[in-house]
Amino acid sequence: MKDIELQRIISLKLKLIRRGIGIHVAENGIYVAEVRRTLTGVELSKAHFEPFPDTIHSTEEGPARQKYVAAAIQKCCAKAGIKGGEVYTSPAASQVVTRYFQVPAVSEKEQEDAIRFEGSRYVPYRLDETVVGYSIKPARDKENLDVVFNAIRIDVLRSHVNAVEAGKIKVFDSEPPFYSLARAIHNQKKRAESKNCILHFAVDGAVSVSMYRGDIFYVCRDFYLSPDDPKHPERFFSEFQSSLDYFNRQLGETGLPEHVYVAGDWNLKMWAQILDKFFNGKVPVEIPEFPMKTGLAVESANTFLVPIGLALRAIGEHLTPYDVSFLGSGVVAEERRAPRKWTGAVILTLLLLGVGYYFGYYMPRMHQLKQTLGKLKFDEENLNIASPQFALESVSALQKRLSDLETKNKIVQAFQESRSLIGDKLITLSQTIPVPIWFSDLQYQQTFSSGNALAITDRQLSMNGYIYYREIPEEELRQINDYADELRKNDSFMKGFAVLKLEGVERTSYLGRNFTKFRIIAHFNTSGRVNK
Repeated sequence: MKDIELQRIISLKLKLIRRGIGIHVAENGIYVAEVRRTLTGVELSKAHFEPFPDTIHSTEEGPARQKYVAAAIQKCCAKAGIKGGEVYTSPAASQVVTRYFQVPAVSEKEQEDAIRFEGSRYVPYRLDETVVGYSIKPARDKENLDVVFNAIRIDVLRSHVNAVEAGKIKVFDSEPPFYSLARAIHNQKKRAESKNCILHFAVDGAVSVSMYRGDIFYVCRDFYLSPDDPKHPERFFSEFQSSLDYFNRQLGETGLPEHVYVAGDWNLKMWAQILDKFFNGKVPVEIPEFPMKTGLAVESANTFLVPIGLALRAIGEHLTPYDVSFLGSGVVAEERRAPRKWTGAVILTLLLLGVGYYFGYYMPRMHQLKQTLGKLKFDEENLNIASPQFALESVSALQKRLSDLETKNKIVQAFQESRSLIGDKLITLSQTIPVPIWFSDLQYQQTFSSGNALAITDRQLSMNGYIYYREIPEEELRQINDYADELRKNDSFMKGFAVLKLEGVERTSYLGRNFTKFRIIAHFNTSGRVNK
C-alpha cells in the first residue's frame, strides 16, 4: 500500500472511487468483473468469461501468446460492456509462488536481506529473475516474524502486463489470485482468527488451495486434475491431505479447518458433497453466498470470485496491511515508471517555455510598443489655426497619427490573442498527454494580412515528440494515432485550427532504447474552415 500514489490513497479513504474492474488471466481464459459503489452498498454491475482458443495451448510465452490474451480480453470486455479504465489483475495461480515461513525478529534494516535470503530457499528460480512481494506480521511467540513470501518471474509478469495492456486496458497493479479469492469471500467482514480453507475448482481441472488464519496465508498451492479421469477424487484427497498436514505443521496444531469454502466453475455441489464426506460432516463446507448484490445465481457468481476480489481492491474495499503488490516495486515497476518521469519533465519544459516566451519576448515587445506610443504626442504649437494651410496640414497629420494608433492597437490585440491561444493549447496538452508520449519541441507561427485589417491568414502549431512503449512499434503507432484522433475531437484544442495531421513518423534510438518519433501539425488558413 505504501507505494500506491498519494492521490489514489486519498480517493480510497474518502470512498471517491466508485467503479472498480478486475481481470483474472486464468489458464483456460479471461474472467472479468466490474463492481460499483452505490448508495445501498457495493454491487456487481458486469461480469463475463471468455475462453481461450484451443491453439493457445500449443503457443509458447511471448508476443504470439500475448496476442491471444489481448484479443480475448478485448472480446471479453466488449461482451460484458466494460470500457477501459485502471484495473487490478491477477495471473494464473500456477505462475505465482506463495510460501509461508518465519525469520527471527531482526531490526527493520536487516529484515529485507533476511527475508530475501530465506525466501530464496522456497522459490524454484533465482531471485534476481523475479519480482517479490511479501507481508510481515509479528509471530505469536514475539521472537519471530511471520512472513508470506510471493514471487513471480520477471518475464512472466512483464508478459502478463503487456498482454493485458495490449487489450487497451491500463493495469494499475497485480496480485496473486489467492488474495483476491479471500477478499471476495470475506468482503466487508474481518477474517476470523480461525483456520480457514478455500478450494477453487476450474472447469479445465485446475485446482488451487488456500489455507489461512486471519490475514496470514500458510498454504497456497495449485495442482491439476483431469476431469476425464474417473479416479480424480482419489488424487484430490491425496493432494488435499498433504496440504492440510503441512498447514497443521506450520501452526503447530492438529485438527481440521473450521471453515471450508468451495468456489469456481466446476460442479461446486459435487465437490461440496465430496469434501463433506472427506470430513465426515465435522466441518461446514460452504458454497459462499455472493458477497454483494447481483442478479447472478450463487454458483454462477462464484465463477467470478477472483476478478470480483480484484475489483473490490480497485475501489478500496477490504484492504489490509498484508495485501501484496507486484507492480509497487521491482524491475517491471521501474520500466513502467520510466515514461512517466519523461512526461513530467516535458510538461515542466513546456511551462518553462511558456514563461520564457512571456517574459523574454512578449513583455519586452509590449514595453517597446508603450515607449513608441508615448512618443506620439501632439504639439499644440504646430497647430496654427489662423492659417488655413497649416490648419489643413495639421488635421492630415492628426488623422495619420490616429490611423497609426489604431494599427498599433490591433497589433497589441493580436499579440494578446496569440498568447491566450497558445496558453490554452499548452493547458489542454498537459491534461491529455498519455503516459508513453512526450513532446520535445513546439513551434507556433502565424501570418497577418496586409493593410489595416490585420486579419490572421495563416496559423500553424507544430509539435515534435516521441513515444516509447516497451519497444513494440505496432503498439506505439496505434497509441500515437489514437492520440492524434483525440486531439482532433477535442473542441478546446481545435478552436482556431481547421485541420490536424500526423506526419514524420519514424523509428529512432537513444541510449540503447528504440523510440517512435512523430510530428503533429495543427493548421489554419483563410482557405480552410475554423473549427469553433
